[in-house]
This record gives sequence, C-alpha cells and structure tokens, in this order.
Amino acid sequence: MNAKKIHAKQGAPEQHPTDVLYTQLWFHGLKARSGLESTQALELVIEPPLGEPADCIDRCSKYRSYEAGLRVPTRIRGKVYAPDLAEARFPGTAAVLDSPLKTLLKREPCSLGWIDEQLRAASTEVRALLFTEAPSNIGRSPGLQFFDEQRSQALGSLGTFGALTAAVLLMKRAELIASPELRENAWRAYVRAVPKVSALPMVVPVAEDFFNAIDKVFKHWVYTRPDDRMDFQVLVYATRKDFKGSDEEYIEAVAGNVRGMLVLRSMTRSLRMTGLNGESMLGVDFG
Repeated sequence: MNAKKIHAKQGAPEQHPTDVLYTQLWFHGLKARSGLESTQALELVIEPPLGEPADCIDRCSKYRSYEAGLRVPTRIRGKVYAPDLAEARFPGTAAVLDSPLKTLLKREPCSLGWIDEQLRAASTEVRALLFTEAPSNIGRSPGLQFFDEQRSQALGSLGTFGALTAAVLLMKRAELIASPELRENAWRAYVRAVPKVSALPMVVPVAEDFFNAIDKVFKHWVYTRPDDRMDFQVLVYATRKDFKGSDEEYIEAVAGNVRGMLVLRSMTRSLRMTGLNGESMLGVDFG
C-alpha cells in the first residue's frame, strides 16, 4: 500500500489532486531555492522547533508530507501558514500556489474578464507579447493583440512557468470565445514551452503528472469539418521528450498522427477512439 493510501486509511481528509500537485510544485521550488539537500534541514530552517526533543527523535514530518503529496498547506486562523514563513525566508517561492493555472485545472468557473485580468498580471516579458498600449479593435479586450503564429513562437520560446501559464490561459480564452485559430496557436505555444518548463527544478519531480493534468483538461482541437470538432488528449510531455526533432516537426508529427487516426476511423467501425466521457484519446506514436 503506498503512502497516499495509508494516509487516507488513517482518516486524513482527501485532498483535491490539483492542490496536491501545486503543493509539490511549491515544495520542490522552495527546496531548490534554499539549496538545502534534505527536507529535514529545510523544515528546521523555516520552522525550527522551540526546544530540543528530549528523546532526540527526528520529528520533522510536515514538510515530508508536503513533498509526498500527503498534506496541503491551509490557512487557519491563529495558526502559522507554512508558505508565508517560507516566503519570508525565500521570497518569490509562494507565488506558484496562487497560479491561475491551478484554477483552470480544477475546472472552476471563470469569465473572459478573469482570464484577461490574469494575463495582464503576467510578467513584463509576457505582457509585452500579448498587449498593446492602445485599445485594440472592437470585439477584443482592450490592449490584447491578435495572437498569431509569430506570437505563439515567441511566447513558447520564453520557456518560463509564466509563459506556459499564459498559453493555457489563452487556450481557455479560445474556449470562451469559440476561436479555433486562437486555440491552435495557444496550444502550439504551450507545446513549445513544455521542454524548458519541464526542466525547471520545481517541475522536474512531478513533470509527468503536471503536464498530463493540463493535457487532460486542455485537449487538442481537430476539425473534420467547420461544424465538426473532435477533442484529442495528446500526451505532450511524454511524446515530446522522446521526439528527436524541432518543435515545428513535433507539431507536424502530431497533426500527421491525428490525420492517420481519422482515416482509420473513417475506414472501420471497430476502431475504439472514445475515452472517458466520450472524449477521444490520443497517445501519439512517433515510431
């Protein structure tokens, strides 16, 4: 029985998988920023005990629970909040816990205005790609530029966690305004950002779970006709890391695999392409 099942069996409240994932992202980013090798050392630096335990037993367990995904930081009146204490010692580490991407992965309702507000709160380099100083054309949010292939390449090449978050926010924006072109260019920006973001210290230990969570919610849109859309879950992290080629070659390879599956679908009724909730699943095979 793994640690999570043992924890659940002991009666601990079940945590939302996305909250667990972001707790681990925060923990690994914090540990990398601290430069400390052990979790025990990290906890002792951030929350040192008031006195030495009489039995000399190692009781540093809270941060190990964060690391293992058994515990999620929660704000409780009158009690310390671990991310605040860590932020005081290592500024900037708590920001990931408030990422708007977490809201999207939890499938919480959000408006077009909220999406644009999050994009305006992005880093300077991301805002420079997405916004103009003057209001844009009628029908678009003030200052938000048309997100074309050139901007998709530029956003993806930044390779930062914030750039990847912006790409996913744009995919959600495409859903809200029903824009296939924005969805495609935003998905491509996301694909281009994956290799660099997956190498970030806070992402490395949970990369597969993190990107699979995104791919599950934000599927690749494919139109067989203008009025017929299919949603494919492309496992971007797993397939991209094994692909020997450029981002553009990878994107074309995905398109080729999708076309091949659609041809097979049209040729036989026995091909099972339907996953959970009637959504098509695609584990791209590059041979």
